[in-house]
Amino acid sequence: MTSRRILSLSGGFNFRDLGGYPTIGQSTVKWHKLVRSGYLTDLVDEDLKKLIDYGIDIVIDLRSESEVISYPDRLSEEIEYI
Repeated sequence: MTSRRILSLSGGFNFRDLGGYPTIGQSTVKWHKLVRSGYLTDLVDEDLKKLIDYGIDIVIDLRSESEVISYPDRLSEEIEYI
């Protein structure tokens, strides 16, 4: 399960699929639906392609404004940023 959970990206930091974890309603999170990561500043073109191929189409950034300024995300135009 660990090998399916960790997304290996050359410029990515701490990418993990949260699929398989139990929910409050006694179900589980679906695979390829929710991924968490560190900042996206150092992503390379190959990483962006891998994320799009994996199904990532929205990034929800929960960092503070100062973190966003210090480490701006590098994203494809195909990925919506919130």
